[in-house]
Amino acid sequence: MNVIGHNELLTGKFFEDFAKQGGPLSLVLNLLPGMNATGGLHDFWLNPGNPNKLDKGFINNYGTMLPAAMISIAEIVGNYTRGCEAQILTYYFNERERRRRFYD
Repeated sequence: MNVIGHNELLTGKFFEDFAKQGGPLSLVLNLLPGMNATGGLHDFWLNPGNPNKLDKGFINNYGTMLPAAMISIAEIVGNYTRGCEAQILTYYFNERERRRRFYD
């Protein structure tokens, strides 16, 4: 899925499609971790299906890109740094429960 760029149909022409979803810029940015997550969060804030939808003006559109990137990148870093720890804690609690049942 590629949600970076303007949500318009592609024409097949390089310069017309450059900043559209699925266009050249979008395909390159998709190689960076977190860019698609940033685009998805940003789109959620502006999409009509969201009950707290923001108006799609210049300020809201471009002003919410940096906060969406900060939230998405922080989530990726958190998953990377805490993922291993969460597995260790899950193992610890499961083992503790198993021993409690065995010895009681």
